[in-house]
Amino acid sequence: MKSKQLFSAIILSVVGFVLFVGVGLPHGDSTKFNYPWSVQYIETFGWANPLPRYLPDLWHGFGGYDFFFYAPLPFWVAASAVAPLCPSCAPDAAFVIGAALFFVASGFSAYAFLRCFVSSWPAQIGAVVYALLPYHVFMDWFLRQAAGEFAAYAFLPLVALGVERIRRGENGRWLLSVSVAGTALSHLPTALLAAHVFAVLCVILAFQARKGHHDRLRLLGIYAWYATLGMGIACFYWIPAIALIETASADALFTHHYEAWRWLYGLTPSQPSLLAAIYITACFLTCMPILAVSLLSTRGAMLLWILIPTAVALFLNTALSELIWRHWIIAQVQFPWRLMVFVDLSTALAAAALASQVLSKTGKPAHYRLLPIAIVPYALFALNIDYSQARIPAEERYSSSTGAIEYLSPEMSESLSTRLGKVPLHDDLFLVADEIALLAAEFQAEIGMIDTVQDHPRAFQVTPAPSDSIVHLPVQYWFLWQAETSSGEALELRANLKFGTLDIVAPSGGFDGSAVLLTLPYHWSEKVGAAISLMALLMLAASLMRLRTQRPSLELASPD
Repeated sequence: MKSKQLFSAIILSVVGFVLFVGVGLPHGDSTKFNYPWSVQYIETFGWANPLPRYLPDLWHGFGGYDFFFYAPLPFWVAASAVAPLCPSCAPDAAFVIGAALFFVASGFSAYAFLRCFVSSWPAQIGAVVYALLPYHVFMDWFLRQAAGEFAAYAFLPLVALGVERIRRGENGRWLLSVSVAGTALSHLPTALLAAHVFAVLCVILAFQARKGHHDRLRLLGIYAWYATLGMGIACFYWIPAIALIETASADALFTHHYEAWRWLYGLTPSQPSLLAAIYITACFLTCMPILAVSLLSTRGAMLLWILIPTAVALFLNTALSELIWRHWIIAQVQFPWRLMVFVDLSTALAAAALASQVLSKTGKPAHYRLLPIAIVPYALFALNIDYSQARIPAEERYSSSTGAIEYLSPEMSESLSTRLGKVPLHDDLFLVADEIALLAAEFQAEIGMIDTVQDHPRAFQVTPAPSDSIVHLPVQYWFLWQAETSSGEALELRANLKFGTLDIVAPSGGFDGSAVLLTLPYHWSEKVGAAISLMALLMLAASLMRLRTQRPSLELASPD
C-alpha cells in the first residue's frame, strides 16, 4: 500500500474508532433489538452452531426465532471474529467493534470502485465522503441503529465495481456474485432495492456500449448470471426467511408506520414521522450540491453512475411512484428513503470527480479542502444525538432478553393480545416485554421446575415425572419442533394457548420415567437453502474456471 493510501486508511480507521468504539453503543431506535440480539447471538454461537437461528434465552426463556428472519452478518462478525479475539469485551462492545470494521470496510470498498474512474487522491476523497455522509453515520448508526443497512454500505461499492469491471471486459465477475451475497446477508431490503437500481443501471450501461445488439444482450446475460449466483450463495439465509415469515407475527411489519407509500413526498401533508422526513431531506440536501455540480462536468459511464441511482431514488421517493409502492414487491422494504444508500454511492463518485478536476487544475492534492463537504452538515445531526446515553452501560439501559415482536409465534401473540386487550402489539415493545416477563413468572409458578438438559441450542432433553400425562415447556413455535422418547417413539405436540407455548402429550402407556428428546429439526427451507447455496458456489467456481481457459472477448466499454 502506497504511503498516501496508508495515510487515508489510518485516518479512516481512527475516525471509525472515535465514532464507534469511543462513543459506544448509541441510544438509537433499534438498539433495543441490537443489544439483546448481540448478547444472545454471541452466547449461542459456536463452531458446533456456526449459524444461530434460534436463540433459546430470548424472551425470558421462551426463546426467539428472530434469526430465521433477520440478516445475520453484522451479528455473525461480532460473534465469530470480534468476540474470540477480545474475550473480555462485553457483547455490546464486540458488536460496536464489528460496526467499526464495517465502517472502515465501506471506505476501502468505495475506494476500489472509485479507482475505476479517477486517480488515487480523488478516490480517497470520495471514499472518505462515502464513509462520512450523514445518512450513513448519523441516520443509520446513531439515530436509527439500522445495523444491517449500515453493514450493506461495505458491499454496495463492490457490487458497482463488479458491474463496471464486467462492462469493461476485465476480470472480476466473481466480485459481483460475492458482493451481492454480502449485501443480502447484511440487509435483505437493501439487496431488494439494489436489484432494481442496478438493473436499471446495467440496462442503460449495456445500451451505451459500442457493439451490436447481440453483444449488449450477452452483457446483460452476464450481469444477470453472476448476480443470480450471488443471491444463490445467500439462499441459506433468505429462503427460510421468506418461507417461514407467514408463520410469524409479520403483521407488525406493515402497520401504518411501515407502509412505504405513506412516506412519499408530495402524497400527504405529513408523513408518519415529520422529524424523520426532515432528517432524510437534510441528508439528501447535503448530497445535492456535490451531485449537481458533478452532473455538469462529467461524461460517459461516470455520468450514468452519478445520475441514474440519484434519479431512481428521487422518483421512488415522490408521489409519482405511489402505484409501484402499493403493488410491487419493493413495498416489503417499508421505507422508500432506504434508497439514500445509493444516493450516497453516487455522491462519493461525484465528490471524487470534482476532486479530480480540482487536482488536475492545481496540481496539488485537494484532500483537505474538500473534506469539509462531508463534515459541515454534521452539526444538524450531532446536536440531536444524546451521547450521554451511549456512555451508560447497555445492560443498564436495555434488557438482554427482548426480541422483535413481529417474530413472536402466532400463539404467543394471541396470548399477549388476550392479556393486554389490544391488537396489534407493536405499539409498545417495552409493555410487551414486561408482559412476557410476567407470563414467564406465571408459567414458572403454575408449572414448576422441569428437569431439562440443553444439549444444543436446537435440542433439549426432558425427564417428565412418571405420572405426567402432558409436559408443558416454555418454548414457542410448537409446530416447528419434534419430540420422541429415548426409545425413539414419536410424541404428539400441541399448542398451549394460555402461554403461547408447546405441550408434549404422553404416549398411551405414559412416560414411565422415560426421557424425552425435543429437537428443532432443520426446516425444509433450511435444507433447500443450504443446498442451493452450495450449488451456487460450485457453479461460480465452474464459471470462473471456464473463464480461465478462454480469453475474454467482451469489450463493450463506452468512452468515460
